[in-house]
Amino acid sequence: MAGLEVLSAGAVKPAMGTIVPAFEAATKAKILVSFGPAPELKARTADGTGAFGVIIGPKSLIAALANEGKVTAASRRALGGVKAAIALHRDAPVPDLSTPDAVREAVRKASAIVFNTASSGQYIEEMIKRLGIMDEVGARIQRFPTAEDAMRFLGSDAGRSAIGFGQSSAIRGYEKTLGVRQVAALPDAIGNVTSYEAALAATAPDAAVAQAFLDYLAGAEGLRQLAATGVE
Repeated sequence: MAGLEVLSAGAVKPAMGTIVPAFEAATKAKILVSFGPAPELKARTADGTGAFGVIIGPKSLIAALANEGKVTAASRRALGGVKAAIALHRDAPVPDLSTPDAVREAVRKASAIVFNTASSGQYIEEMIKRLGIMDEVGARIQRFPTAEDAMRFLGSDAGRSAIGFGQSSAIRGYEKTLGVRQVAALPDAIGNVTSYEAALAATAPDAAVAQAFLDYLAGAEGLRQLAATGVE
C-alpha cells in the first residue's frame, strides 16, 4: 500500500502514537503526520490541502474546509470531544479546583499561569478574563506555541508552583515524559469541550489509502485508542 500524509491538530497526537504504527503494520502503508494548532492548520490549508490525504482538526475547522471544498463533506467523521483541564507539576500539592471560585484562587496564588497560543489557549485567556482576575495575574501568564512546550515548562523546576491549562488529551499524553499531571477538568460552569473530526482532503493523492486510514481512525479500534488518551 502506498504512503499517506496527514495534517492533524495536536489534541490527537498521543493517540496517533499507537494508531499510526498499528495501521502501518496491518496495511504496510507509510503514514507521515504533521501536527499543529488549529490556527496553523488553517494557515497551511489557505491555498489548498496539497499532498495531504486526511485532515484532522476541530469540528469548526473541518466544517469550514468542507464549505471551501478542501475536504470532502460526505467523508467527515466524528472522533470525539476533549475537555479543557488543569495540570500541575507532578510533585505539586493539589489545591481545591472543584468550583470556579476555587480555580480563581488557585490561579491567583500560582507563580505562573501556563497555556498555549492555540484555540484552546484562547479559551483559557477568555476564561481568566471572565473570572475577573486578568489585571491581577496577566503579568504572570506564560503562553507557548504548543501544548508540548507549555507542559515542558510546567514540568520543569520553574513550573513547580505554576498552574497549567490545556486539553485533557495533551496533558495526559505528556504525563509520563514531561513531569506533569492532570489534576482536574475545569468545573462545568467554566469548562469547555472541543469536538474533533477527520475528513478526506479533496485533493488526496491516493484516495484509497486515505479512505482506509480514515476508516481505521474512526472505527472501533481507532476510537478506543483516542478515548484512552482523552479524546472521548
